[in-house]
Amino acid sequence: MEEIIQIATYIPIAVCSILGFGVFITKALQFSRVRVFPEQELFDLRELLEKHGFKGARKITEGASGLLQPILLDLLSFPKSPRSVLKEKASEKKDEVIEILERRMDWLSLIATLGPLLGLLGTVVGIVLVFGKVAVSEGLATPHDLAGGIGIALYTTLFGLIVGVFALVSHLILSNWLKKIDGKMVAVILEFVDLLAGDLKKVSDS
Repeated sequence: MEEIIQIATYIPIAVCSILGFGVFITKALQFSRVRVFPEQELFDLRELLEKHGFKGARKITEGASGLLQPILLDLLSFPKSPRSVLKEKASEKKDEVIEILERRMDWLSLIATLGPLLGLLGTVVGIVLVFGKVAVSEGLATPHDLAGGIGIALYTTLFGLIVGVFALVSHLILSNWLKKIDGKMVAVILEFVDLLAGDLKKVSDS
């Protein structure tokens, strides 16, 4: 019975490790496929906006892909808005996109906290079982008996720490990755807003 209880303490840690690994792989694959905005289309947009080709810029944006496509298309729907308004609109849309990309990343923070705690819980349960077994046994327990039982119990703390460290490092990697994506989005948005706002007095629908 004691062995079953001790083995059962590993189950939550194993579940956390599987979830953490799954979240990390899923988000890493998602981030690796992210495209902020196609370089060629962005180059064409720069040229068109500099030449006041508003309709052409909209057509290119409609046919483009990437995270910024709906944001830039939305900005092109408000050609008479001042720069501050355009930046605010773009910022709101961008934050919504980043929020979608952040989904399930908080699971890694939770696992980073739960892993060591579950490991410590397993160790405490194991030690309680060891001393309980010693209390009901005949005669005195040898140091070897105590060391063996406590050593087995401490494995849950070790595994819990490994899971927690992995989850923490995974969260840091994904967070830095997401910051780079966010930085690229901000750079393109600011350039696009400046180009559009700079042409507000000149741009026609021709």
